Amino acid sequence: MSTPDQDSIPEWVLNDPYIDGIAYRATWSKLEPRDSEYFFSELDNVLAQARSYGKGVSLIVQAGHTTPTWVYAQGAAAFHFVWDQNYGAALCSDAKIPVPWDPIFQANWASFLGTLGRRYNSNSTLVFVYLTGINGSGAETALPANNGKNPIYDTNGAVLCMSNNDAWRWQAIGYTRQRVEAAWIQIANLYAAAFPQKRWIAPLVPGSFPPLDDQGNLLPGATKQSVDRQFHKDVLSIGVTTYSGHFGARNAGLTDTYVMQDIVDASAYVPTGQQTASPLGDKLPRAVDLAIKNNAEFLELYPDDIANQSLEPTILYAHEMLYRKALAKGIAVQSKL
Repeated sequence: MSTPDQDSIPEWVLNDPYIDGIAYRATWSKLEPRDSEYFFSELDNVLAQARSYGKGVSLIVQAGHTTPTWVYAQGAAAFHFVWDQNYGAALCSDAKIPVPWDPIFQANWASFLGTLGRRYNSNSTLVFVYLTGINGSGAETALPANNGKNPIYDTNGAVLCMSNNDAWRWQAIGYTRQRVEAAWIQIANLYAAAFPQKRWIAPLVPGSFPPLDDQGNLLPGATKQSVDRQFHKDVLSIGVTTYSGHFGARNAGLTDTYVMQDIVDASAYVPTGQQTASPLGDKLPRAVDLAIKNNAEFLELYPDDIANQSLEPTILYAHEMLYRKALAKGIAVQSKL
């Protein structure tokens, strides 16, 4: 995965003429470690570096498990889950995120976005921002959704622990799809107010929500993909119809094979993009072809692939094919940080 809060851009990325922009990921807890106390120097440095090389920047600020501790100290409700990723925290440790519809979380996220917008909305190097806030272990729009049957392994393949049944825990606190969608709409309105000059991109990923129906009942045998498909359809429809001049979407599935058809359908109306895995190496041409075939306007690559000289023809091809149709120039082929 990419490194959050990296304060400089690798030289080989800056010097590559076929990399049009930088996808910068930051964490809320580092940008606002204490209530109303902000640290934007690293983001400012990345924007200045990118500008000096004629590259744009997209910004994704992760909430979720990087939500500052002071938000919970103010009384925000937390959802606890077992950490199952090999980055960000210790495997099998207790992790938590704010409940998406909690009013204390929403109020503090609104305050943070307002400050961020006042500082960067008019910055011409910042091409777009990602619509975040409903996050789990990553920056994608997703929530913990393990079924309690999945073992979590260490790097040697040994079982460390079992995951929680997250669906039961969500059910106990009143989860419904409509409740999460209402929280997403509330956050989308915050972006509309904070970034009226920017486009905001919804980072969607398959398998991202617990198997609960519209009333919060468990759906035996339902796949996470079948559950989140309706959420994706709904938020894409809202984005296209309500925020069409500012909205976009990205397949954040770290893939060179998986197509999210709802995002492809939305590409007829708003800019869409795709995120690759790291590193893809000889699979990168397939990821580029997938993005082009499905009408993407931007593609995120990892620095390791950009540093691989054998992939330069593929990156040139992606740049030429995507840049010519990119609605916002400077974002066609991006390097993740």
